[in-house]
Amino acid sequence: MVHFDCTAMWVKNSGALHGAFNVNPLYLTHEYSGLAIDFMHWQIPLSKRFRALKLWFVIRNYGIKGLQEHIRKGVRLAEKFESLLAGDARFEIPCARHLGLVVFRLVGDNVITETLWRRLNARGKIHCVPASLKGKYVIRFTVTSPRTTVEDIVADWKEIVTVAGELLNERIGNAARAKVPLAETRDRNENFGTSLLLSNVPTSPKIVNGSFAAMYDQGDVIDDFLQTIRLRKDAKDSPAMRRRIKGILMSGKQFSLDSRLDLFHGIEQTGRSEPPLVEDSNEADDTVFLEGDFECLQSPLSEPTDLPYHAQNRSKSVDHQAVNFIEMKQICGKCGHLVEDQKE
Repeated sequence: MVHFDCTAMWVKNSGALHGAFNVNPLYLTHEYSGLAIDFMHWQIPLSKRFRALKLWFVIRNYGIKGLQEHIRKGVRLAEKFESLLAGDARFEIPCARHLGLVVFRLVGDNVITETLWRRLNARGKIHCVPASLKGKYVIRFTVTSPRTTVEDIVADWKEIVTVAGELLNERIGNAARAKVPLAETRDRNENFGTSLLLSNVPTSPKIVNGSFAAMYDQGDVIDDFLQTIRLRKDAKDSPAMRRRIKGILMSGKQFSLDSRLDLFHGIEQTGRSEPPLVEDSNEADDTVFLEGDFECLQSPLSEPTDLPYHAQNRSKSVDHQAVNFIEMKQICGKCGHLVEDQKE
């Protein structure tokens, strides 16, 4: 009936308390200093909320007998809830009731009790607070409101029983299968095997195919899927993706599944329409020919795998297959004549 931080403090000598916490800096001095009790000198904080007024009104409204009856009523309602718990073998009471506080849990591991607490609060009909008691996950049930009745306790109990029954039925229907040791997997399924690629599964989801879209009737699901595929297809031929593939080939390390997919799709997308990726210190150079190499080679060549002279002397990546591009003849796609190799 009062705020949580409202606490009564009894002292034998208020003068000693005032002398211990008294401070008189200039910025705290006012024209009424010393004329009334200043409670900032009674505690460490210089100010606090005015909780005493509400406590005073509660005492005046209820009186001693009213407060006694309120506490005893809460104890009786808590005893009622405790008796309901004791009559159901699915629940246990880890410790004895204290005034209007009762703690309970479902028989079993802590996970099932925590799931029960989450579902009770998610339904919004009652609100409970969890706690840990000697390593056990428990739910607190407290009776403190002066308006709580026996009907409220019974309704809360029915809600708890309903949610607990649904939860236990789900656990029975979805009983965990026994784990099979790895040594026995081949005896049960000869096609089972492990691979190093399984340990390098990418954390980001990757769409492999769209067969899952057939399970949905909504057209927007298919539209979103097609848009995602279109964006991924456009991004495979971007300069950023080519630089990523170049870095993968230069790393010399074992590829993860994510890297293999990017490498595979990048090569499949480009095919033989672009020169092989080679190591180059100039990351910004994404063009095939430098300006001024051949005046008549501005149009596409008939052999797209040919490289100009300045790119033939680059160092190849660790996985790049060495191909003798110097001996290959170049044919101009614009005029059609044979271009002789030019060297410095």
